[in-house]
Amino acid sequence: MSKQKEIIKTVTVAGLLCFVCSIIVSAIVVTLRPMQAKNADIDMKKNILMSAGMVKSNANAEEIEEIFKTLDTLIVNMETGEIASDIDAASYDQVAAVKDKKYSVKIPNDKNIASLNLRSKYAKVFVQKSE
Repeated sequence: MSKQKEIIKTVTVAGLLCFVCSIIVSAIVVTLRPMQAKNADIDMKKNILMSAGMVKSNANAEEIEEIFKTLDTLIVNMETGEIASDIDAASYDQVAAVKDKKYSVKIPNDKNIASLNLRSKYAKVFVQKSE
């Protein structure tokens, strides 16, 4: 066999291997995306509950979900402290709100110690439901 044909076969095998591996990795990513989103949601809820002293760090997902059901999510106007009932708490994203001029305010230079420049007008708060 000529050296040129060996090089072509080697490159072909390497290309096919890369193609097959990329398909496998893509399939795994697509398959795991919902699980990753659920885990991120559980982690956020766990951090909220831990900061309130409602769960320990070793709490499992079922415990976290059960305890989190005892909380109401509200949106509060950061300037007035009033509940903003016109904003959907489930879909409100405070990080995205900072980028929207309608939902953000400039931080005065003397109070901008973290160099953030903007903050959202509204924040999510979690309140334990009254029984």
